[in-house]
Formats: sequence, C-alpha cells, structure tokens
Amino acid sequence: ESLLNSQVKISPLILIETKKAILYLALALPLLLPISSFIGALHARYNFNEANMVMILTNTLVQVIPLFVAINGYVDVSTLVLTTLIIKISSSIILFLICSKLIPLNIYPVFNKEEFVNMISYGGWVSVLGIITPLLTTIDRVVIASVSGARFLTYYVIPYDLVTKIMVIPGSFSSALFPRLVKGNEEDSFNMAITATKTLITVMTPVLIIGLLLINDFLSIWVGSDISNKAKNIGEILLIGLWINALVIPTYSRHLARFDPKTIVII
Repeated sequence: ESLLNSQVKISPLILIETKKAILYLALALPLLLPISSFIGALHARYNFNEANMVMILTNTLVQVIPLFVAINGYVDVSTLVLTTLIIKISSSIILFLICSKLIPLNIYPVFNKEEFVNMISYGGWVSVLGIITPLLTTIDRVVIASVSGARFLTYYVIPYDLVTKIMVIPGSFSSALFPRLVKGNEEDSFNMAITATKTLITVMTPVLIIGLLLINDFLSIWVGSDISNKAKNIGEILLIGLWINALVIPTYSRHLARFDPKTIVII
C-alpha cells in the first residue's frame, strides 16, 4: 500500500480499486499456490492430457469471462481481478479432484527425515527461484509506472501480454521434457536438452519472424492505431527477447531435473 501511495502515479479512484485487487490476491493466494504442485504431479505421471485440458480451459475462460464482465459495465480493476481469481481457484479445485483419482493421496501428515533434508536443500533453492522469477518479471512494470505513470504502462503491458503467449510453445516442451530429464542419466539429460533446444530454434524462429511482420497490423486491429503506434516497437523488442529466452528453457529444465536449482539462482 505504501508503495502504491508513494511510488506509482495513479488516480485516487484507481488507487482504491487497486488496493481492493491486492487484497483479493492475498486472500486467494493459499488456494492458488497448490496449482503448480497438482500440475507437476500429473506431469510426473505422464498425465499430460488431464493437466493440459484444465489449463487450456482455464486460460480460455480467464481471457473471455472478464471481457464479458467488462462489456456489461463492471470495468473496475478489483471486480475484474476477482473474476479472474474465481476462475483460477476453480481450476485449482478441479486439478485437486483429478489428482485425487489418478495419484495416491494421503490426507495424514507423514514425516520422512531423508526426504525432508532433500526437500530443504532442493526446495530451498527452488523457493528462492520462485521469489526471484516473479520479481524479475514484474519489476519492469513498477519502474515504468513509477517513472512515467500508470497511463504509459498500457503501452508496455498490451504488447507484453500479447507476445508472451508464444511462450506456451517452449513451456509445453519443458513440461513434456522434465519427467524424462529426471529419469535419465547425466549424458542422456544433456543430449535431450540439446535436442530440445535445436527443435525450439526450428519452431520458434518462424514464429518470431511472423510475429515481427504482423504485430503492428494485429495491434492496430486489436487496440487501434493510436496505441499500436506507441506499442509496436516495444512488442518487437519483447519478441526478440522471448525468442532468446525460449532457447534456454530446456537447459533451465535440465538444471532443475538434475537437482541443481542453485546454478539457475546464481545466474
């Protein structure tokens, strides 16, 4: 709250809506945190279809339902955030029900000293990574809002949210690759990561070229030429950055699979 009051240039009305949205996010967090665990458990047992169906449905509804809510006049930030959170929480519940059928779950706490030590060592670094990653992917928005004001943030967020959709391709590679990297030996996991990187270069390079050619026209149709003229160059830079980032995802997954999150954190 103090950060919003002191660092972000925002109107009083939007400030009230934003504070409500942050409260909703904080309350929903305990129900949202298990989602990654549920998906990871399904992937570990090669139940990709179940996990993907839920996430495709969730991501579609997250895009569509808030739009209908806004069209019907409920355009304040807090209402739209609450709508999105309800969809996300619903997906968490669905994933739990799927896991309860496909994976043996024990509702009683069980303590294993050896696993606890391993979790502290590995999980500690993963937790640090989990803190750093969202910080690195959101600090840019805080800086832009602080320096230029929330209005200029629009010209960044719109192309960012558009071009980051292409990360579903390397993300899918990573999800399918991870359990195999865990089971493979050091040499096999290295070769799989290199092969996946070459495949991603082949797939992502045409996506990058098409994106660079079409982003201006797409933004003009989507949000109008006024915003498009200000946002297209940002989108082009982000596309190149995402292409580079996509190519390291197999190696990123390999470090996690080989119980080496420390290297990723240091880098």
